[in-house]
Amino acid sequence: TFGEAFMFYSKTKMEAEAKLAAIDKSQATIEFHPDGTVLAANRNFLNSLGYELAEITGKKHQIFVDQAYAASRDYAEFWEKLRRGEPQVAQFKRLGKGGREVWIEASYNPLMRNGRVEKVVKYAIDVTAQKQEFSDLRGQVDAIRKSQAVISFNLDGTVIEANENFLKTLGYTLDEIKGKHHRMFVEPAYAASPEYAEFWNKLRAGEFQAAQFKRIGKGGREVWIEASYNPILDPDGKPYKVVKFATDITRQVALLGSLKQLIDQNFTEMDDAIRQTSLQTEAASRAAGETLGNVQMVASAAEELAASVSEISQSMSMSRNASDGAYDRV
Repeated sequence: TFGEAFMFYSKTKMEAEAKLAAIDKSQATIEFHPDGTVLAANRNFLNSLGYELAEITGKKHQIFVDQAYAASRDYAEFWEKLRRGEPQVAQFKRLGKGGREVWIEASYNPLMRNGRVEKVVKYAIDVTAQKQEFSDLRGQVDAIRKSQAVISFNLDGTVIEANENFLKTLGYTLDEIKGKHHRMFVEPAYAASPEYAEFWNKLRAGEFQAAQFKRIGKGGREVWIEASYNPILDPDGKPYKVVKFATDITRQVALLGSLKQLIDQNFTEMDDAIRQTSLQTEAASRAAGETLGNVQMVASAAEELAASVSEISQSMSMSRNASDGAYDRV
């Protein structure tokens, strides 16, 4: 019936208006004439770009882009597609008041009437902060990839990809290792050990591993790396791959080995010298003891000799006195 149809229409209209109101509250919205002239904008849009409505109404969309892009074929084609009724959805760089860079996640939606585009409505979310954070993280990752050996693995240990630094360090090409298991980089005995199995169990559990590792390059060449194996988590917090960042320290380890050998050799020589000195000291001590004994014997003999000389002297003195007395009596 007419009444039922009217009620259905009214309900549908109210739902549509409610949806538009919800979008208007949460997103930046702006409307354009098909030629790109601004018709209206909500408060969210004005706050994001830093304008008041009077400053942009009647102006062309190109006030929100840099001059080079506004004059480009890409920009002209962008509006041609909208006038043909083709929506445009992407992340866009736009310019706010004063030339401030603003990034938006937006959809430009042509509204049709009688087969013609009547106007274009854009719904957008300001993603400038997220874009800057992503750019910062991307810059850090790019810097790491330039300076370090990087390789990624599936959780089962098979190689996904590796950068040029890693390939040079181990002596392989990407085709030689892609899809192969990590165990190709370790000694067979270690690959078959419980320790190696536990190493991958921890990575699959989301536990990163960092240490100095001995690895085997192409042809069995021994390579030492300072590395971290980092489980990468999906949006649900579950590991889905492992990325390793590494620095080649083979030369440093070799130098440390040579230094240890030199130190061990020097300590051996020092031990020998100390033992020889100890033996010489013991011999000198014994000689000193013997010398002391000899000195004591000489001293004792000298004392005995002195006593004998004293006795002889006394006897001679008595004899002389007796002689003098006899002489006087004559």
